[in-house]
Amino acid sequence: MHEHRNVPRLTPNTFGSSNVVLCRDGLTVSTVRLDAGLACAPHAHDRDQLCIVLEGRYEESGDAEVVALCPGSVLWRRAGKVHSNRVGMHDVEVILSDIEPDCGIWCSPDDRGRRLSPLLR
Repeated sequence: MHEHRNVPRLTPNTFGSSNVVLCRDGLTVSTVRLDAGLACAPHAHDRDQLCIVLEGRYEESGDAEVVALCPGSVLWRRAGKVHSNRVGMHDVEVILSDIEPDCGIWCSPDDRGRRLSPLLR
């Protein structure tokens, strides 16, 4: 039987205020609020991230492109990918999943689902 490791992370990788909903087996799921007008200089995170926008609008820049995100947008970001963010005129709320490097390989869009996460075994 698979053993679950419950190692709490106090804060997800974000510049916003967050509320951790789940922290288990290398996955931290949080709700995050980014303040209106927030501008983040180029930076990278040490974990893969999956972000689902619930409300508000913001832009993410990286690799010479700008992606406009709005409610319903889903963004996958690999660990170490340099990007910057700019929040619009209203606060943004997202669901943010931080995925530890050893767990992130299973859900990479490049992997096409050939591997199962420890969470799904």
